[in-house]
Amino acid sequence: MAFHVQDGLFFARNDDGSITVSVGGLMEGSALLFKTTFPPSSFASVVASMSVRGETSATWQEACDYLSRAPKGQEDARFTSANMPTTPCYTDHRAIKEHHPSYAYCPACGEKL
Repeated sequence: MAFHVQDGLFFARNDDGSITVSVGGLMEGSALLFKTTFPPSSFASVVASMSVRGETSATWQEACDYLSRAPKGQEDARFTSANMPTTPCYTDHRAIKEHHPSYAYCPACGEKL
């Protein structure tokens, strides 16, 4: 089931915790214009970046925890921030440490800097 934001923009959470974003294609008669899937750690980075506090290792961690929290009574440790599935990180960790000295973790992959 996808969440329709507006103008054919949809977000859907997949069973593995990843998020699929698509434009078009899900409403009758509309063509699929765009579709991509973000791994859980990357979508947490988007959420943290859009927060008032911006993305830091702390806000990224909070976003990971928030996005992976199961409904009460259905908790399982599948998607906690400690074991959240990630994709290979192509971020220059040295540049993060240089430009964002307050970051303790890479916002893209969660690796300790």
